[in-house]
Amino acid sequence: MPLAPVIIVSLTAVLVMLLVAIKRQHDLIATATVIGLNAAVACIIWQVFFQNSGPQAVMGLFIVDGFALFNMALILVASLACCTLAHAYIDSYQHNREELYLLLLIAVAGGMLMTASSHMTSFFMSLELLSIPTYGLLAYTHERSRSLESGIKYLVLSATASATLLMGMAFLYSYTGTMDFRNLGQILIQVVHEPIVVMGLGLIIVAVAFKLSLVPFHGWTPDVYQGAPAPAATFLATVSKVAMLAVTLRFLL
Repeated sequence: MPLAPVIIVSLTAVLVMLLVAIKRQHDLIATATVIGLNAAVACIIWQVFFQNSGPQAVMGLFIVDGFALFNMALILVASLACCTLAHAYIDSYQHNREELYLLLLIAVAGGMLMTASSHMTSFFMSLELLSIPTYGLLAYTHERSRSLESGIKYLVLSATASATLLMGMAFLYSYTGTMDFRNLGQILIQVVHEPIVVMGLGLIIVAVAFKLSLVPFHGWTPDVYQGAPAPAATFLATVSKVAMLAVTLRFLL
């Protein structure tokens, strides 16, 4: 099963949700999260070294190859570090602590799907699956006004970037009639001079540059990072960047 690591992370998220509903116990839920992430890493190792099945397409929306598995592994390792940091950071938090791990797991699943995306539709849906839980992570310690401010700022700016990205995709689709990365790349080489294509590519580049904090679209980064909880800022600076860079490279190459 090509997307087995993502399925493991998703099932872990479901398990954590059930544990939160049945018995709130911080250490138990943190342990379940770490076990699930480690199981996903073990699954990737098995796929790379023992399965050797080559690139596998899934529903025409994803392609699981060595590049995707490598970036999935990076995301999982970074997430394990964030989870370890979160356990110590949130342990003294007076309110509900367990939902943080649920948000983390959902965002990890979105990031992993992004690395395997080979279609604009799967790219955008995976991006939102990564971004929406991140809003909650950034504002998780909402009693601190700076944390709430950080989450709201990122919500507004990220939603604007997502809308810009969606508009760029719409322009490209209206001219090329395809959203598959490979077909789109072959067509764009021939029509890159067309105004609507230039506009679409420009909007996509702006949105991607914002997500990657590239100059001159990096101004939001200090504001969001300084107010966010340390585990959430670490997650945003690592997992989201790896996922966006991976899908950008797949589109370009």
